Amino acid sequence: MTDDQKREELKKRIEAGEERLAARSLATTAREAGENATRFVRKHPLATIGGAIVVGLAIGAMTKPGRRLGKRGSVFAAMLADAAIAYGMKAISQAGDMARDGQERISELGSAVSDKARDTGRKAGETARGLRDHIIH
Repeated sequence: MTDDQKREELKKRIEAGEERLAARSLATTAREAGENATRFVRKHPLATIGGAIVVGLAIGAMTKPGRRLGKRGSVFAAMLADAAIAYGMKAISQAGDMARDGQERISELGSAVSDKARDTGRKAGETARGLRDHIIH
């Protein structure tokens, strides 16, 4: 396969992927996001709890009583909060990675289905031409 043919094939795959994305409804996207979140929570329950704690601490630190408490708190509390934030950020990063992996797998599946449909269409055309030629002769 030449470079031009490879480029053209890649261009076709990208266009097919863009068409599939455009065809997806908001409801489908929301449902898939919910399913991915549920899978993540089941696979990483401690990361989820840690992330919730980090979000709670961050929101609490933004309030006036939370800031006052933080000023009176110990160095240990600050280190614990930093560790919790780092843990939460890692959990969020892992969730994003899982979402990207899911999108890539869906794209690969769509491409495989598209390739198979194209091959099936080509074979059906060849069969139809063969039958036509057989009937005509």
